[in-house]
Amino acid sequence: MTDYILKPIAQEELIVRIAVLLENRHLLLENQNQRQRLHDEELLRRDSKFESLFAHSIEGMVVGEWINDQGSDKDYRILKANAAFLHHVQLSQNQVCGKLTRDIAGWPFHELTGLFDQVVTEGIPRKIEFSVSGGSAVYQVRAFVLQELSFAFVIENITQRKIEEDELRIAAAAFESQEGIIVMDPKGVIQRVNRSFCRITGFTAHEVVGLTLEFMKSDRHAPLFYRRILRALHRRHMWQGEIWVRYKNAVHAPLVVEITAVQGKHGEVSHYLMLFHDISERKESEDKIYALAFFDQLTGLPNRILFQDRLQEAMLVGAAQKTHTGLFLIDLDHFRTLNDTLGHGAGDQLLKQMAERLVACAGETHVVARLGGDEFIVMMPDLSPHAEEAGEQVRKQARVLQTVLSQPYVLDAQAHHFTSSMGVTLFKDVPTGIEALLKQAELAMYKAKAEGRHGISYFDDAMEVELNRRVAMEHALQQALQDGQFVLHYQAQLEAFQVIGVEALIRWQHPEWGLVGPATFIPLAEETGLIVPLGHWVMMTACQQLQQWSQDSRFKHLTVAVNVSARQFHQPDFVDSVLGLLQKFMIAPGRLKLELTESLLVHDVASVITTMTTLKQQGVNFSLDDFGTGYSSLSYLKRLPLHQLKIDQSFVRDIMVDANDAAIAKTIIALAQSLGLDVIAEGVETREQQEFLRQWGCYRCQGFYFSRALPQAEFESYAKTLMV
Repeated sequence: MTDYILKPIAQEELIVRIAVLLENRHLLLENQNQRQRLHDEELLRRDSKFESLFAHSIEGMVVGEWINDQGSDKDYRILKANAAFLHHVQLSQNQVCGKLTRDIAGWPFHELTGLFDQVVTEGIPRKIEFSVSGGSAVYQVRAFVLQELSFAFVIENITQRKIEEDELRIAAAAFESQEGIIVMDPKGVIQRVNRSFCRITGFTAHEVVGLTLEFMKSDRHAPLFYRRILRALHRRHMWQGEIWVRYKNAVHAPLVVEITAVQGKHGEVSHYLMLFHDISERKESEDKIYALAFFDQLTGLPNRILFQDRLQEAMLVGAAQKTHTGLFLIDLDHFRTLNDTLGHGAGDQLLKQMAERLVACAGETHVVARLGGDEFIVMMPDLSPHAEEAGEQVRKQARVLQTVLSQPYVLDAQAHHFTSSMGVTLFKDVPTGIEALLKQAELAMYKAKAEGRHGISYFDDAMEVELNRRVAMEHALQQALQDGQFVLHYQAQLEAFQVIGVEALIRWQHPEWGLVGPATFIPLAEETGLIVPLGHWVMMTACQQLQQWSQDSRFKHLTVAVNVSARQFHQPDFVDSVLGLLQKFMIAPGRLKLELTESLLVHDVASVITTMTTLKQQGVNFSLDDFGTGYSSLSYLKRLPLHQLKIDQSFVRDIMVDANDAAIAKTIIALAQSLGLDVIAEGVETREQQEFLRQWGCYRCQGFYFSRALPQAEFESYAKTLMV
């Protein structure tokens, strides 16, 4: 309103007012200039700061603009790039600034084109992550608009961050693994547990966080055990091993544990990490395997392997303390008869009750074991260092054991009486081995059986001599097999004084002992298992002889009977072995006769019948030797594919003077006839015996009345005399 000039105008007033207006205008322009100057200075300061930040940033920074020249494709030109970016791309300012992205080699700008398009067209900041082809580095690019058609982007190498993120994810996944994990502070206070800890122990995280591991301690470990763990953690910052703990349900369980100290930058312990897994199932399996390996499954007593280990320990302790140790080997009398009559179930009941009595009777320091079958052994250590006193101690203990074992046994609600034979040996500072000590007790036990059973026999020097003889005999047998010291003799089998066959009988031609009969070495061969290779040799030699006789018209009709032991017969390759020898020597199977004893029928009769049937189908004949002296079960006899029954010489010997022997012989002959079997008698020594047998239908015989067992040449000479 002051600038409004009223009319009529006074010249002086007009000049004054114009002057005021000009002054005001000058002041306004001066003010505007001052404000512009201040604004420009502020912009300059800001630009300076931006340039400094742009130049010195540790992140790569770039300013670019969109270029769309007529007739060319859309592209971007790099206006500015800081040192950090140039370091990333390994290029210089001249190679980057002012260049179109498509002209910049060595950096994959084409992977960023889409990002730039979005930022420029949408005006919204965006970011992406990418890796340079062929490299392991990971980059993050953040782009934003500066002004129309221009933009800036920041590039950052995030490789280490990605690695750390991956490690964190892996650690998180590992923390929730199947293993239980506990995180504790340096004082052992639980900070965190994983889900597997809760699943395994039954405790919740809320229940255990803030506690120490005292609540899981088991009474299976002494305080010293835990002190050793703490000492290992302080010294080595780690401990691993097995430990028993208590779960929430009060069950005690074994764990495999590894405790590791987590150290800070300066080596101080910041946390303890405990990893564990439950090994209850493994422990149960180990216990089962241990029980199967070292304990008898029927009685629960230590078996032979574990007993030998305990005996070895007792020998070492006794030698150090100069004390005696007693061994009591106990064998039930007529146990096989019990199994045959009452069945194996009753036999198992008897063995269990016997084991219980031995354990109850023995002292805490005694070791009771089952060696196998019906053999038990008791070890009594820490006896007197004086032989007389120790001898009295074992005699007293033996009488107690014998009395306890003689009490009635209840089998299937019925009382039964059984006796046992016991062999006892006493030792101190003996240089001999475990097997020798067991053989001492075994020899003493066999002596008790030989003296009428139900007795106690003590090992003495005479038995030592016998033991040494047996050991020497065993070594000599092994050497004889290697050196080929065995020969076959042949005893004629006749019908009406005509030789129809022979029985092959083994003899041992020892270089010092001379000709040794089978009764001397066959039982030992059976016991040691040498009967298997020995039996194979007999079979092979007999087949060789058959092949030789098959080329002589005077002997090609002969059959050869070979005795087969139960152990040899039960070999898995027995059938293949016999058939292989027949094929090798080109022998008619009917000329080979295998003589089996009734003891073969005691175990696994079905398998015996299968083996016999297989060989019978190939033409091999079988003779049941010593018939009437053993098992003699008619129910099995009718199922066996036999060709012949052989009357044992024990019945033939007194057949003329003993009515019972005569009746048995008649019965065997009648039984064979009724079953359609051939019958032959062995041990015929007189003409009267031959006539008696012939009268009742047994026409085939062998024995000293005709000929003893002869070497090959002598047998052939004898056979020729009967052919005249």
